[in-house]
Amino acid sequence: MPPDDVTRRQDVSTAADLVPYLGEERWLALLEPFSAVVFGVLDDESRVVRTNRGFDALLGRGDDTSPDERLASRFVQPTFADLRDAEPDEKAATFRGILTVLDERGRSHSVNGVALRFDTVVIVLAEHDVAEYRTMFEEMLELNEELSQTHRELIRAQRELKRQRDLLEHESTTDELTGLRNRRFLMERMGDEIARAERRDVPLTVVAFDIDTFKAVNDTFGHAAGDDALKAVADVFRTESRAYDVVGRMGGDEFIAVLPDTALDDAVALAERLCAGVRDVELSSVPRGLTASFGVAARRSGDDLHGLLRRADRALYRAKRAGRNRVHAFAGEDDAEADT
Repeated sequence: MPPDDVTRRQDVSTAADLVPYLGEERWLALLEPFSAVVFGVLDDESRVVRTNRGFDALLGRGDDTSPDERLASRFVQPTFADLRDAEPDEKAATFRGILTVLDERGRSHSVNGVALRFDTVVIVLAEHDVAEYRTMFEEMLELNEELSQTHRELIRAQRELKRQRDLLEHESTTDELTGLRNRRFLMERMGDEIARAERRDVPLTVVAFDIDTFKAVNDTFGHAAGDDALKAVADVFRTESRAYDVVGRMGGDEFIAVLPDTALDDAVALAERLCAGVRDVELSSVPRGLTASFGVAARRSGDDLHGLLRRADRALYRAKRAGRNRVHAFAGEDDAEADT
């Protein structure tokens, strides 16, 4: 048991030196809540007598029923036998210095401590290396900053990848000269809109149009003037069409507008505005001015992509044959048959 002589306080120079004078119970009551301080009382077989929170967190409590699982196996350097069997000094200490121990998962830890031998018990009192923990904390902060930086770089890379993917998608579906959608996009979108209109039983209209006597524009004023004409007409379509309309260049001077949820009369009205807009175009490279012809066809039940486009092309042909610079719409079967 701890000595009763409490007059030799001149021998006390560290916290561990107080153990013989304060006794096990008072130490445990004082240190039980702390995690940074390790305090444990073990018997000769390394079975737990009393421990505080710091001891349990570092070494666990072992298995008192199995000698192989007792805490003796957790003491690496020095061993539990060394702590128990060494000759104690005048302050009952059998060891002072760095204790290397294993936690319940087998990971190694080093703590600065002292072992004291009283009768049939060994008291272990230790503290974590605050400087080591500070270094570890700083390293963790540095690692966290590196991870954050890596995360930020990854986000930037993902954004750039998305931007490049969107750019490639845009380039693959856009007509380079006019900035309108290209034939590939138009055909895919028209197929989707026909399926949606059929499924929901809603109207869908297609407008086919081209620039009147476009070959003469190229032959008379040159291909640069022809490009100016195509871009100017594309600007008219962008201005007059609605946000959900899909307008694109099929090739040459041929264009298509896909008008979802639009009845035939409304599509004709839009085509008339487009026709008037083309007439208003003024180009120094094409002094004679421009006109365009339009053919309008509404979806019928059971229509496929090619059937709807074929009727729109026939309506466009009728507009051309009637004198150009106008809109023609197929209103029913009789009109379609008349152009066959």
